[in-house]
Amino acid sequence: MPSRGRLTLDQEQHRRAVEQPLFDAGKLIGQVDEVMLRIRQAQQRSMLVVEVLAPAELRLAEVRRMLAGLQSEVADIWSEHNGRSWK
Repeated sequence: MPSRGRLTLDQEQHRRAVEQPLFDAGKLIGQVDEVMLRIRQAQQRSMLVVEVLAPAELRLAEVRRMLAGLQSEVADIWSEHNGRSWK
């Protein structure tokens, strides 16, 4: 029997199963942001690449929005379960 305030093994596994994608989404958003920054820097340095990189930047912005939406959904699940000790 678990001690007071501690999660059972099943609860701990469930918590980890929700937290890991939450952290992974945050890392991916950071990586997408970095790539988007590099695209903008390249566009500022040379107008020759704007036509080629602008569609890629728009696609990355779309990917970022989707990742942020997923991250928000997982954060909601985490918040809901965290308040109930992952029961």
